[in-house]
Amino acid sequence: MKNIALIGCGNIGRRHLQGLLPSVHHLNILIVEPIESLWQTAQQAIDEAGGIKNHRIEFYSSINQLPENISVAIVATNADVRKNVVLELLNHCTPQYLILEKVLFQAEADYVEVGKLLYQKDIPTFVNCTRRYYQHYQQIKKAFSASLFLEMKVTGSNWGLACNTIHLLDLFNFMNDYVKYNFNTDEINNQIQESKRKGFIELLGTIKTDEKDLFQFSATSNDVAGEPLIINIKSEHFEVTINETAGTIESRKVMLTEDSTEPQQLNFNYNALPLSKASYLFVDDLLQTNTCKLTDYFTSAQLHLSLLKAYMQHLQKNNFEIKNNCCPIT
Repeated sequence: MKNIALIGCGNIGRRHLQGLLPSVHHLNILIVEPIESLWQTAQQAIDEAGGIKNHRIEFYSSINQLPENISVAIVATNADVRKNVVLELLNHCTPQYLILEKVLFQAEADYVEVGKLLYQKDIPTFVNCTRRYYQHYQQIKKAFSASLFLEMKVTGSNWGLACNTIHLLDLFNFMNDYVKYNFNTDEINNQIQESKRKGFIELLGTIKTDEKDLFQFSATSNDVAGEPLIINIKSEHFEVTINETAGTIESRKVMLTEDSTEPQQLNFNYNALPLSKASYLFVDDLLQTNTCKLTDYFTSAQLHLSLLKAYMQHLQKNNFEIKNNCCPIT
C-alpha cells in the first residue's frame, strides 16, 4: 500500500480525505490531526463519501508518529502555521511528493526558506489549485493558445479577494504561463474585513494589473448579495464568459481560423471538480507518472508573492497593524 500523509483534517483536509477515496491505488491514508475531536468528523466525512473500499485509514496526533516512507504528503493546514508544519514534516521524513494548500504562507521570507529546503531535498512539490483539472478550462486553454493578448476579469459577491484571488491568478497563469505581475490596489476598499476564519482578514474591491500589459488580470469582490462568480477571458480573437455559480459557459465572440473565413462558434461544457472529488486525480497522477497538472511550487510562489506584495502595501497604506511581516490571510 502507498502511504499518503494528510496533515490537517479541518474543512479542507476532510475534502482532501473524501477526494482520495476513489483512487485506483490501495492507499494507507495517514491523517495527522492534533485535535482528536476532528477524528470523528473525518470518519463522518468518509461515511458521507460512501465509505472505505480499498484503503486503510490511520490517525495520528503528531507528525513524528508518521512512518518515514511517505509517497505523497498533503499539507492542509492554515497559512499561519504551514511553514512550521512543512519544516517539521521534512525534518522527520522526505516524502516522494508534496502537495500544499494555499494561500501558501503569509511572509515573503517563508517562501524563500521553504523553497530552498525543497530544492535541497529534491522534493517535487505542487500547490492545490484544482481548476487546472477542469476539462472546460483545459479546452479553453487550447483555444487561447495562439493569442498575443489575453485579459481575464473576475467579478462576484464576497468570494474572498484576499484568500481566493490566487486561485484565479493561477488559472490565468495556466492560460498564458506568465508569472511576473505588478498589481494596483487603489480600488481595494480601505476598510479591512474580518474573515470568517478567526484571526484572518478579508478585502473587498478590485485588484488589477496595468492596462498596458499584454496579459491583464483583474479581480473584484463586491459587498453585495447575489452576484455570481463570473470569469471573463478575452483575446484578440474571441472571449468566453464562465459563470461558476450557475455552471454555464458562453462564447460571446467568434474566432476566425485559417481554414475558414466564416465565423466558427466555440462550445464548452462546464465540468467543475470539487476538491472532495478531485484529490485522487493528482495523487494517482503522481503515483503513476511522477508528475501532475497542479502548479509547481516555484511557479506558484511567484504568483503568491506578487499578490502578497500588493496586499501588504494596501494594509500599510491603511495603517493596519502588521505583525512579524506577515499578511494575515489564509
